[in-house]
Amino acid sequence: MGQLVSITDRFRAPQVALIRRMNPDCSEDEFNQFMHVAATLGLDPLKKQVYAFVFSKDKPDKRRMSIIVGIDGFRAVAKRSGSYRPDDRAPRFMTDPEAVDALRNPLGLISVEVTAYQHSHGAWYPVTAIAFWDEFAPIVEDGEWQENDRGKRYFKGNGKFRLDPAKDNWRKMPRVMLAKCAEAQAIRRGWPEDLSAIYSDEELDKARTIDLTATELAESAEVERRMAMIGGADCILFDMGDGLERIAIGKAADTIIAKLRTMPVHDVLQWRNMNRVPLQEFWGRAKTDALEVKKFLEGVEKSAEVPAP
Repeated sequence: MGQLVSITDRFRAPQVALIRRMNPDCSEDEFNQFMHVAATLGLDPLKKQVYAFVFSKDKPDKRRMSIIVGIDGFRAVAKRSGSYRPDDRAPRFMTDPEAVDALRNPLGLISVEVTAYQHSHGAWYPVTAIAFWDEFAPIVEDGEWQENDRGKRYFKGNGKFRLDPAKDNWRKMPRVMLAKCAEAQAIRRGWPEDLSAIYSDEELDKARTIDLTATELAESAEVERRMAMIGGADCILFDMGDGLERIAIGKAADTIIAKLRTMPVHDVLQWRNMNRVPLQEFWGRAKTDALEVKKFLEGVEKSAEVPAP
């Protein structure tokens, strides 16, 4: 696993051309990266096992590509390692009757726990992850499109929120969708060398809702208010161990270091491996702040002990 694989070993030229047409938003470099990852993981874009999504595609300073793998792809990659087996238990859900909301949370889900098992040194070890509804469910604001004095359309929200109608599976089968998020986290945590910065479709539903909303409302006076409410402005998507989190760049160093101080050394170093790509983005967009995180991680690695909070 993780070895270099030639794209030509996996795909013929006509197939590559077709995959390119299926991913029109990717730049040349992004497409080459995507194809390399697909070939290395042994997943087929033509079967929709893996595909690329470009965030903020019309904003060069914020543009970034995420590689998305279906949950079956996660399982296949882990299985090929020879050290994976799924849990024989069903996902464990936590619900709250008071959280039931017909539009935002039809079953009152709070969280779900899913475990994968990894074989190491002759024994099986559980790798458990918890996904929270509030962190993954794609919520949008209701409202209507209006036109300003200059003839430009903008979206005026009414302050009422609901599950994104464009992602109706979250309404139809909310347990399945949330459980996929937790399972993807568990597998990525157990096999970060293969799946670092690779996300499942369901994990990014909320992030894509935020991104698309921001693009569509770019000229609206409502943008800053809405983005502040849903946490999408000038953020980087990190895997914080208990779920994906969009962290404002200006707060990223303090937030990350505070979180890492609560974690044992092994988990800190695993967190670094899982977040290689977002850390590179952080370095490119806020080098001074990113340097604080880099120094902290280097200190943990040298001392082999996380400093006390």
